[in-house]
Amino acid sequence: MGLWRDIFGPSKEEVWTAFAAQVGGKFIPGDWMSRDRVEAKIEGWVVTLDTYIVSNGKSSSTYTRLRTPYRNPTGFRFKVFVENGLGWFRELAGNPDIVVGIPEFDEAYVIQGNDPERLKRLFASEFVRQKLFADPQFWVEVRDDEGWFSTQFPEGVDELYFQTYGVIKDIEQLKRFYEAFVEVLHQLWWIDGATNDDPGVRLYQDGKGV
Repeated sequence: MGLWRDIFGPSKEEVWTAFAAQVGGKFIPGDWMSRDRVEAKIEGWVVTLDTYIVSNGKSSSTYTRLRTPYRNPTGFRFKVFVENGLGWFRELAGNPDIVVGIPEFDEAYVIQGNDPERLKRLFASEFVRQKLFADPQFWVEVRDDEGWFSTQFPEGVDELYFQTYGVIKDIEQLKRFYEAFVEVLHQLWWIDGATNDDPGVRLYQDGKGV
């Protein structure tokens, strides 16, 4: 075991257990119905860290993600991801990018949403921008549910969703990822895009996850 650890480094379980302890959360081992995960409560929100796999035909890709359902009183939704050079296509499709007025951020990322003024206020936080810049593979989105065959949220409840490529086994990277997520949650509350009361939704029920 010692030699294996010397060659490949600490396991995901080791790193995630240590991370859970640092953020006041709990590491929950997976079983045949669910994945390994960390759950941490922040005020009225329960933040879930886990991984998921996307099949690409003959291969697959694994992502690390953070999620939490929350009450969204204004219906504010947005999406931010790394610029892919298809701005012309998004413009043609009637889904143009939004400019938040911070050149280095506007140039590096695609920013979309249904309330440009709230988006500008959200990303006015230098702390958020620094944490996101540290991970070039991130994807940030507000979703209205978990998809066709998963959890459907009640009216007025949405989900803040972060993802990044690969399985994160570096505790400092995990902390940056988590800190950016938490700061976005707090900024959403500050700009009246979220409340911090219990949304009445859990992503894992009776051991089964989404």
